[in-house]
Amino acid sequence: AGCTEICESAIKEKAPIGDVMRYLMYSRSYGDREHARAKYRKIPENKREGLTKVDYSLAEENYLKIIDAHAGSILLDNSYFRLGELYESRLKNPEKAKEMYQKIIFEHPSSIYLVDARKRFRKLRGDQIN
Repeated sequence: AGCTEICESAIKEKAPIGDVMRYLMYSRSYGDREHARAKYRKIPENKREGLTKVDYSLAEENYLKIIDAHAGSILLDNSYFRLGELYESRLKNPEKAKEMYQKIIFEHPSSIYLVDARKRFRKLRGDQIN
């Protein structure tokens, strides 16, 4: 529902973004990398290759719109975190990713994303992470 509907409708290409995000959650949030990899491998190869050709700038635009439209929302930290991930992994813009993670660190200190945002920020800054 959520990510699949929002993310896949935001891009021109057909790509299983909702599935991939779910598999990332299995790996990152639940620590179940093998399950995530097995699920990802079940996506047909032509669809996986299509993920490399997706124009993620539309996703960036939509996240920015969500952030502007829902400035007081309790779910704002989710958008900051996802946008930070997008900048970090797809748009290759570590400075903007750090800005998004900083927003969570300083503006949403009770966020469930706080620990991950701090780790990602420190990694992008070049700190040694244990």
